[in-house]
Amino acid sequence: MKIRILFIFLMLGSLPALRAQDSLAVPGRFGLSLNLGTLPGLELNYAFKPRLTARLSYSYLQYKPDFLLTVSEQKLNMNGAVKMSVPALSLVFTPSGIFKIVGGAAYITRGKADLLFRATENYEVNGEIYTPDEVGEINYIMDYSGTVAPFAALGLGRTVPKRRIGVGVELGSFFMASPKITLTGTERLVSMSEEASTIENNTKDWKYWPIVNLKINVRLD
Repeated sequence: MKIRILFIFLMLGSLPALRAQDSLAVPGRFGLSLNLGTLPGLELNYAFKPRLTARLSYSYLQYKPDFLLTVSEQKLNMNGAVKMSVPALSLVFTPSGIFKIVGGAAYITRGKADLLFRATENYEVNGEIYTPDEVGEINYIMDYSGTVAPFAALGLGRTVPKRRIGVGVELGSFFMASPKITLTGTERLVSMSEEASTIENNTKDWKYWPIVNLKINVRLD
């Protein structure tokens, strides 16, 4: 009987240590997130503290616009390519529940919009008619490549979910350097290259890339 009582006391005395081990084991969780939104990509998450998660992410976007614009009553066709390639490191702080604050920095290995504008119909200047081939075309390039971009966001949803799969959302923005502008023209538009510095000055405040992502989070361990 005495042995049984002693055994019970030993078990009760070990519970605090077991709880401490459990609390230390909980943060050590890995997760994977799929982003669907303005900058889609994948994230590897590691919850190293109960409220802190380290995040390594890679985002990629490729879009090929091709549509008609009307400028000064003239119809233009715009086509080209927009490409973004962005690795990033960040820290996620969860002050309570599922609300989280995200901060970090990204390196924009590729961030470029290469667009071509071309008239789709004849153009009249001082009574003379010019065909689209005679008018020419404009090539507009806006480039953020090779720059560092801090970013911040607010979100809902656990980065590493308690269950195997969870969902969340994040809203925020990248804070980017001013883009480099290249502008060239052909035929009657060849003088457009002289406007590149003016356009670059007008776009120096284009420093924000919105983050609006639906997230699918998967716990790996």
